[in-house]
Amino acid sequence: GGPGSIYLKNLKVGDTISFMAPFGNFVMPPVGSPQEQAETSLAFIATGSGIAPMPSFLDELLINRADKRAITLYWGLRYADDQFWYDEFAQLAQAHENFRFHPVLSRAPEDWPLCRGRVTDCLNIHAQAPGTGYYICGSSTMVADVSALLEKQGVPKTHIHHERFH
Repeated sequence: GGPGSIYLKNLKVGDTISFMAPFGNFVMPPVGSPQEQAETSLAFIATGSGIAPMPSFLDELLINRADKRAITLYWGLRYADDQFWYDEFAQLAQAHENFRFHPVLSRAPEDWPLCRGRVTDCLNIHAQAPGTGYYICGSSTMVADVSALLEKQGVPKTHIHHERFH
């Protein structure tokens, strides 16, 4: 129901549109680069639609590069029904022993067995390995909160990468 969705929904076959490509620089470091070598494990942290770049990152790392570093995805959402890629991430976790998937629900049902609250709550529960590179995507507030938490835990700024939306 947002402006972009309404615009696209109202397009007719044959309509011409123009748009701008993404402006971000939220990418994985090249294989063999100093940054890649310094980040001995990886954590991807997303909330809501901030999950959008994560499947590409995970496919690149797990499938194309056959990366063997420990890789964890934390995905914060409000409700269990919002997890539209849950099965895909769970299948990746089954297929790759070095990948873990941690969905986090802020409004979890009583029987929810995993992390509840915000992704920062989950990050406080799970120990983070030294040398981890963090790739964060979500709202400006979430990115700031997660970055501040990680810095407080002693993570160097060079290991915190983000793309935020406003």
